[in-house]
Amino acid sequence: MKLPIRPWLMALAGVAAVLVLALILWATPDDVPSNNNGGADTISKNAGAVAADAKEPAEAALKQAIHLYFIDADGRHLVAETRTVMRPADAAAFGRQIVLTLLEGPRGQKGRSLPEETDLRAFYLDGDGTAYVDFGDAVSRHHPGGVTLERLSIYSLVNSLVLNSDRIKAVRILIEGRAADTLAGHIDLQRSFNANMLIIK
Repeated sequence: MKLPIRPWLMALAGVAAVLVLALILWATPDDVPSNNNGGADTISKNAGAVAADAKEPAEAALKQAIHLYFIDADGRHLVAETRTVMRPADAAAFGRQIVLTLLEGPRGQKGRSLPEETDLRAFYLDGDGTAYVDFGDAVSRHHPGGVTLERLSIYSLVNSLVLNSDRIKAVRILIEGRAADTLAGHIDLQRSFNANMLIIK
């Protein structure tokens, strides 16, 4: 003999089914990434924000104080002048930046160490730490001459490079892409030059 199903039991079962369905829909998050790389896009955007934030200290670290060496008032020694430049990560690019800044000349009561007409044709750095600085011939044609000034010109360049870069150990001076005999008739350029601290005042 089957028991009759009361109408209120059927209504209760229907309400329970609706509640279960509502709970399932409510528990499913709206931001679950789909298979169209939605999640990857979110990660990429976040990574980009981190990289942008990381650029600020990196750029600040590229600024560096350097000491350039110019001729003092008595014309017999070199004296340092501090400049702040942007330091590229590449050692050769940094060396080129030092030379170009030196060619701008002093800002104080010091003498130029290289003629104003001097132009930098090229700058190379080999694996042994020797920098090759290639000038146009104006560096010789416009040099005032004299063994003392010639010596100061050479070591102004050499000291400015070697004492500011831990990658540069020595300097070779070229003129028009070739190893010239001298800069202004006195000092042999057929060799590499190391820093000379005794010439600094």
